[in-house]
Amino acid sequence: MFFPIGGILAESEELPKDAAIRECKEEIELEVTINKIIGEDSNFDNSKKTARRRLCIHGLFI
Repeated sequence: MFFPIGGILAESEELPKDAAIRECKEEIELEVTINKIIGEDSNFDNSKKTARRRLCIHGLFI
């Protein structure tokens, strides 16, 4: 089962896995355990000077 969650914006010095856990909690108000990052891509928003990262994760809602 797949649930789309908005783009993950990692905080300074934040690991992708930690950013995904935080975003899940913020966006869907559920705690998750991430077993594996299946895919990842990113793009740079020049107007905001930020990089956005998309992750495809395998995990469990807890």
